[in-house]
Amino acid sequence: MKFLWIFTVIFSMVVLVLGHHQTCPLPFAKDGNECITGRPVKGECPPNSTYKVATNKCHLNFNH
Repeated sequence: MKFLWIFTVIFSMVVLVLGHHQTCPLPFAKDGNECITGRPVKGECPPNSTYKVATNKCHLNFNH
């Protein structure tokens, strides 16, 4: 029982890290801190994403 508080602290840190991990929905791929995908030649970016000229890719818009 003496180490129960250590277990609680370590467990809460693991939950905090895993809860903050963000995955990208298809067809997006993780690139650093962003989810990006290529833009179709004759088309628009997928829903909830915007085209950025600097990268020539569609970037997913996260609603925080």
